[in-house]
Amino acid sequence: MTPFWLELEPGAWLAAFVGLAVLLGSLVGVVRQRRRRAAEALRRRVLEQLLLAARRGLPLARALDVLGDELAARAERLPGWGDLTSMSWPFGAFERQGLRAQARAAHDLAADLAEGGLGCLSRAPGGAFPAPLPDLLAGAERQGTLLATLEEVVRLDDDALRLRGHVRGRLLYPAWVLGVMLLVLTFHELVIWDKFVELSAAMGARLDPVADTIALADRLVLARRVLLVAAPLALLGLWLAGSALVTGRGALLRRVVPGLGGVARAVARARALRLLLAHLRAGAPLPDAVAALDRQGLLPAGGGAAARARAVEGHGIRAALAASGVCGRDLLEPLPDGGPHAVEALAAVADRADRAARARIDLVARATLPFALALLGALAAVSYLAPHLLIHAYTRSVAIW
Repeated sequence: MTPFWLELEPGAWLAAFVGLAVLLGSLVGVVRQRRRRAAEALRRRVLEQLLLAARRGLPLARALDVLGDELAARAERLPGWGDLTSMSWPFGAFERQGLRAQARAAHDLAADLAEGGLGCLSRAPGGAFPAPLPDLLAGAERQGTLLATLEEVVRLDDDALRLRGHVRGRLLYPAWVLGVMLLVLTFHELVIWDKFVELSAAMGARLDPVADTIALADRLVLARRVLLVAAPLALLGLWLAGSALVTGRGALLRRVVPGLGGVARAVARARALRLLLAHLRAGAPLPDAVAALDRQGLLPAGGGAAARARAVEGHGIRAALAASGVCGRDLLEPLPDGGPHAVEALAAVADRADRAARARIDLVARATLPFALALLGALAAVSYLAPHLLIHAYTRSVAIW
């Protein structure tokens, strides 16, 4: 006897594989997201504490020590793993564990900061301070522009978190919901559809009076085979697009998935302008700021060298950005090439680039989500309509009513 899974159509296998991939990938993403959020929470707390200390003229190392003490005290007020009678267990236990880890990290950073400069932030656990933030803050500390730089770095971190949350809300979470729907439909295919085929074969002789219904059912079978391929592929493309934008990886996906390359370039453009603004407010010369962007891979190939050459020749921000190829004329038009207001104008340009990136993400969501949902809805309709048509045809053929 041949196992039923060897008799499944390739489309059913594809749907099951895509549904399981989205579900398992989402579970792995939840674990990674928990670690990423722990690093983001540590970075956020440390930056806010450093900004508060810089505004009040307090020692930075002492401020981080105070932060560690506060986090440790908050952790002690939460239930532990043995407090089974607490209403907030086990969530409070998880939060307590995270606060204790952040308290230890804050104390370690305070000790490192007392021995050296802000470059010690690169040793924060979990990669909480990725490049170039530690070097940027250390350079601002040497230049005496730490307060302005911290304000810009906090704003940069806020924008990055909001943009990542926008991608999750518009692409990843809907893809997860659609993946669960696809798994349910695949289960229906494995359990119901084979019985429908056996029943139609057994009752073929009795269904001659309603041949039009049988013809319609045959067309539904063909539509089902097409949808079993189209729906999983659309869902897989949506999920891969959201994952690539959140992680910043997937160079091959950006070339394969339609529209993803444009969204990735818009996100990189917004980040590049924010980082350039942070470097300039930290007191870095324009050639060094452009070189830092090039090291981060935020400029097009060959654009970093051309932009740095223009900056070394004495040209301003507008000429350097035009040579880099990271911005179009629509963004560069309101930006002066020099003068005392060039940095403030760059901040307005960075805001426009951030709004443009969000608009690109919304456009991809509006284009793909209804399409993927329509495919899954059509697959559900076909899967459920064909057995109902068969039952209706059978009741008419035996002349019960």
